Amino acid sequence: MTNFNFFDSPEAEYRSLTNQSARLHKYLNSLPITQIQIDGLEADDVIGYLATRKEKGDEIIILSTDKDFLQLINDEVFLYNPIRKILVDEKITRELFSEDMSPVNFVLGRCFDGDKSDNIEGIKGVGLKTAVKLFPELKESKRLYPHDLLELCKEKMKKSTLGSYKKIIENFDIIERNYKLMQLDNVSLEPHQTKILKEAMDSPWRLFRYYNLSKMLTEDKMWKHLRGIESYSYTFSRLHGKSMIYNRESGLI
Repeated sequence: MTNFNFFDSPEAEYRSLTNQSARLHKYLNSLPITQIQIDGLEADDVIGYLATRKEKGDEIIILSTDKDFLQLINDEVFLYNPIRKILVDEKITRELFSEDMSPVNFVLGRCFDGDKSDNIEGIKGVGLKTAVKLFPELKESKRLYPHDLLELCKEKMKKSTLGSYKKIIENFDIIERNYKLMQLDNVSLEPHQTKILKEAMDSPWRLFRYYNLSKMLTEDKMWKHLRGIESYSYTFSRLHGKSMIYNRESGLI
């Protein structure tokens, strides 16, 4: 929903949003793109599931500005940030996004901060920077879990007079809750959800329907808003060629 006065009521705006979403699906059906939509499952969980259960040797690039995906980065999984226009690997994660935390421990570090965009509260007074100072172990490549953090906290309390460790222990339920909500490396799916996901990934690639795309762009008067459509078409045509080969090898065309 927006704050613009384009609509007479929230109901009218919702109808418009629904119609736009349906139209977007039609646009994407004209492109060599596989769409996955599963009731009761967020897109983050689908991406996390695919990234952690891929075949060894397959390279995955996640297109997003969402820092939650930094936890999935490894030698074969990367994050492309379209705002900064950079491909984020482990080195860039440490330098730009995570206070030098390793990607595998990034989600545990974020549990202190929470996530304002999802209304997930953290521990007041103990943010990301403080967490790294209190637990330099978060910089290491060994994955840590909430119970590891609790044990570290108890040990450090014996040698430190800082009140932060005590505060963390007293609010440790927040860390456990946030980790459960924010982690993407161990996504649990229902059998019927797994089936839908597998069928979508095993389905043949869609072909690039240039005529359908052009027709919709004309109907929606969108041509003037999409400069350089030829370059996009070239990219989609390259994918179209790959999809033709895939479909032919599968005996479907």
